[in-house]
Parts: sequence; C-alpha cells; structure tokens
Amino acid sequence: MARDVAIDAAKGIGIFLVVLGHHPFAFRDCFYSFHIPLFFVISGFFFREEKSLVGRVKPLLVAFLFYYVLSALKALVVGVLQDDVVGAVRVCLSGELADGPIWFLLALAEVCLFVKVLFWLVRNDALRLLMSVVIFAVVCRLGASVSFNPLFFFQAMAMQFFYVCGYFMYNKTFRGGGIYHIISNLKEPYAAVAMFLFLLSLVVFRSDVDVFLLRFGNPLDLVVSGFAGTLLVLMFCNVMRKKVGWLASVGKYSLHIMGLHKLLISPLYSYAFIPMAGLLDSGVSGEAVFGNQALALGSALLVTAVSYYWGVFITRHCRLFRG
Repeated sequence: MARDVAIDAAKGIGIFLVVLGHHPFAFRDCFYSFHIPLFFVISGFFFREEKSLVGRVKPLLVAFLFYYVLSALKALVVGVLQDDVVGAVRVCLSGELADGPIWFLLALAEVCLFVKVLFWLVRNDALRLLMSVVIFAVVCRLGASVSFNPLFFFQAMAMQFFYVCGYFMYNKTFRGGGIYHIISNLKEPYAAVAMFLFLLSLVVFRSDVDVFLLRFGNPLDLVVSGFAGTLLVLMFCNVMRKKVGWLASVGKYSLHIMGLHKLLISPLYSYAFIPMAGLLDSGVSGEAVFGNQALALGSALLVTAVSYYWGVFITRHCRLFRG
C-alpha cells in the first residue's frame, strides 16, 4: 500500500516539535499538549486486529535498545572526560538513560501489545472505547503521584486512549468514511474554517501537559487540545499535500530522529554555541546563550536535519533497520 504523504508530513511536523520541545524554547507549552498524542493517534491508524504485531513491535524494541546503547556509550565517554567512570556506569545500569525521548519507543510498543490484547478480549467496539476511556481517566487522576512505574507503563496507559481513537478515526465509517478520510477530502474553504476552529481550541483548552512526567492537567483539556492539535496538523498536511514532500521525508525517519536528537543537543550547546558566543562577546554567559530563542529554533532545525540524515544512513546500512 502506497504511503500517505500527508500522514508522513504530519509525523515530520510532530517530530520537529519533539526536537524543539527539548530545547529551551519559551513557547513549547503551545504544542506540548498534542505533539505526543499526535504520534499515538497516527500509530493507531495502522493497527489491524487480524495482523501480527511482530512487524510493528519489533522495530520499536530494536530502536529502543539500539539508542539506549548509544546513550550509554555517550554517558561513558562523558564519564571518562569528567573522571567519573563509576558514576557513568551507575547511570547506564540504572535505566536513567531511557528518561530521554526513547521512552516513547518503549511506551508505543507497550500500547501496541495492550490494544491487541484488549481487542482480543473485548469484541464490542463501544466497550473497547469505554474501557480505554476509563483507563485513561484513572491514569490522569493518579498522575505524578505514581511511585512505581516500570518501563513507562503509566505513560503507555495514558496514551493508549489516543491510539485507540486513532484506530477508530481511520478504520471505522462515519457518514460514508472514516473521520480521517472525511477531513482529508474537505474542500479548502471548509478546511480553513476547521483549522481555525482547531487552533482556537488549542488556545482555549491549553493544558499544562508533560506526558513523560505524568503531568496531565485537566484531562478534558488534554483530550480537546490533543485532538485539536492532531487534527490541525493532519488537515494542514492534507491541504498542502503537494507541497509537503520534504516534510514527509522527515516523517519517514521520525523513529531515528526520536532516538538520536537528544544526544546531540547538549554537546552542540556546550562545544559549539557557547564557545562561539564567547568568541563574539567575551561577556556573554551560558545562560544567555541557552535563553536565546532564535538560537533554540535554529538548533532544533539543525539537530532535526542531522538526525534525519543519520536515519537515512542507518536505515540503508544497518540490517537491524531494513524492511
């Protein structure tokens, strides 16, 4: 089946927002409420009850282990440079390295497995959705008070709701087609009005969200802003379908951008931006460099580009990621 350019482009926008969100960018709260739900909704598009999950879960687990090892190597190098090898080894063995964005890869694999089991046990679509909502509500209620959270289980259980909704949006008919297909075929004037309404919803229902930290704010605000942002991005990519091919290319390698980008940000600031700023102005502080919004945006673009080309390279030359 041919790839949908609009969906790949939406992933491209989403992964850039993830990279930008890991920079000291002052306006990241504007997209924190939907950039992670966006990926779970899109992943849900391609869930099929009758298909084996091996083809979907294996790449996620392989990528998680690969980038965890890469993160461990970086931690060991830093430990050697800082004369703290013991501390670096402790970090590598403790699981703390997964606290970076690669937690998403493991959580998505867990969601795929959970939804497969849920749909096998429960045959009625309404009950499936109801159970998904209840689990989502319970996790949002518990939030950051959770003290035992092995393998990012609670992050996965929160985001399974968006995954399940993505499945229904793409695969279940509503007035002749799935919701995604309906918004994909809207005429431009109607699409423009819908995008404005989604943008307005993001402003009105803006939520203080950090999925990794299990900070969900008001669950209703999260649901509205999560879907408003997701539908806004999807609709924009469909309207601009003929002009977002470059974004679609980025989206195809979002898994590798997710895995690598956080490893690049700190060295880029420490060994490039701050020394260069010092050469231009000896009085500039590191805090001032970190607080520069234009630099944060430029760094996000550079890191996304480098991670993209890394993804292209590793996919072509590493057997682990072929197919």
